[in-house]
Amino acid sequence: MVANDQHDTKAALIDAAGALFAEHGFDGVSTRMIADRAGVNLGGIHYYFGGKEALYCEAFRVAVNPDTRVNVGAAVAAAGDAIRTPEGRARIVLEIVRRVFRSFYVPQTPEWRMRFIVRELANPSSALPMLVDEVFRPDYRSVVDLYRTIRPEAEEAEANAWADILFAAMSYYLLAKAPIEMVRSAGCLSEAFYRTAAETVARAMICAAGLPMPEGDGR
Repeated sequence: MVANDQHDTKAALIDAAGALFAEHGFDGVSTRMIADRAGVNLGGIHYYFGGKEALYCEAFRVAVNPDTRVNVGAAVAAAGDAIRTPEGRARIVLEIVRRVFRSFYVPQTPEWRMRFIVRELANPSSALPMLVDEVFRPDYRSVVDLYRTIRPEAEEAEANAWADILFAAMSYYLLAKAPIEMVRSAGCLSEAFYRTAAETVARAMICAAGLPMPEGDGR
């Protein structure tokens, strides 16, 4: 029972903090505001997280959906011998990009998650160095390492630019959601559209890596 109570208290603090950070940013939120919104004693923030910055980072980890976040290294390992052939490598790239889009753009609850990510990307907080170490750099390096596996002779700049194809597309749809929907139509950035976007991004990456384009959709 105690364990459940602790889990519920931590979840309440993360949910309250995430909603407030998404609306006001890191500097615009006090620990008192978080505790009051969560209905938790102020000391609970220090007890469970050690302070506001650590709670901010934990809320961000929740925002990027850790349950469905794609582990590129594990996906490559699970593919087994497929990594040994150009056709297998192309199929791996296609499946990883599909998974990344699926995990990132599936409708999420609570609603504050996407707004929180957008705010941090557009207006980085003082917690950015910690987020880079724990979230951004591991995800980015895993995609760069995939390219290194595909093209061991590639220079770092080339590998970085290849990874940017994926991350630039994801950032664009996040940061420019409002103007995109104004130019196209409200609700145009649907789950069906993101499936199409994933296919397009994957094929661009496959082409840039000099791999043969997979035949069929391979679903």
